[in-house]
Amino acid sequence: MGKSFKMKKAIFFDRDGVINKEVFRKKLNKWTAPHKISEVKIKKKTLKVINELKEKNFFFL
Repeated sequence: MGKSFKMKKAIFFDRDGVINKEVFRKKLNKWTAPHKISEVKIKKKTLKVINELKEKNFFFL
């Protein structure tokens, strides 16, 4: 017999500028994605939103 698949709610986050802050590069005179782990700074509301979505059983990618 055929298998039954249950659909899961999923959410995709774009990290650069959505989850983490962009970094201003003086030499390039523009904002870019972090190049090193030490440059990664998570936006304040990101963890709150992720926790709220986890409570609603979203799958994260």
